[in-house]
Amino acid sequence: MFFQNKKKKLTSNNDEIENKKVKARKDIQQLVEHVSSHYSHKSVMESFHFLIQKKAFIYHTDHLYKENLLKEIIIFRELYTALQVDLHRLLKWNKFNDKEDLNNHINETKKSIVKNTDIYLNTYYDEYFHKYFSNDRGVKGIESEYLERKLKVSMLHDLLLHVLQSSSSSSLSEIELSGKWLVNEIIIEIEVKADTILYMNMK
Repeated sequence: MFFQNKKKKLTSNNDEIENKKVKARKDIQQLVEHVSSHYSHKSVMESFHFLIQKKAFIYHTDHLYKENLLKEIIIFRELYTALQVDLHRLLKWNKFNDKEDLNNHINETKKSIVKNTDIYLNTYYDEYFHKYFSNDRGVKGIESEYLERKLKVSMLHDLLLHVLQSSSSSSLSEIELSGKWLVNEIIIEIEVKADTILYMNMK
């Protein structure tokens, strides 16, 4: 009898957690849909083409051009990870006071990453050398990664600001699920949405 009751309680708890996850996923989908509504394939690509034309003019050899893009990719990569930590802190501990406080924190984080770019370059050198620098065909690949990482950082930044300022987003904070799970689900949704904007809406 004891083990049967224990099993029923465990099943009930699991069902409750699963129901919370279903609700959280719906809230997350709505949240990401809202913050990404001002992005379109056309607007993103127009901004991207302007940036790469400017960079191609400044960095007039393929090697210099790819080197600059790589530095920015690494900055985006590290910043994306840092923003996920900030999102966890915001959802679970309401860490930031207002938009200015959050933006100041993000700017300081970015400055620190930029300052240590050479250290990160050494960390990722082998990975990126083989992908983009060991042949002459790496330009398109590095441009694509630059665009993807830039868009995802921008979307995550927008989402952080929205969560901070919107009372409707507080429902996520109140759901009794781990912050890590919530952040992982948000990141999955952001990456799906970013890929949709870049590659599915190409009309």
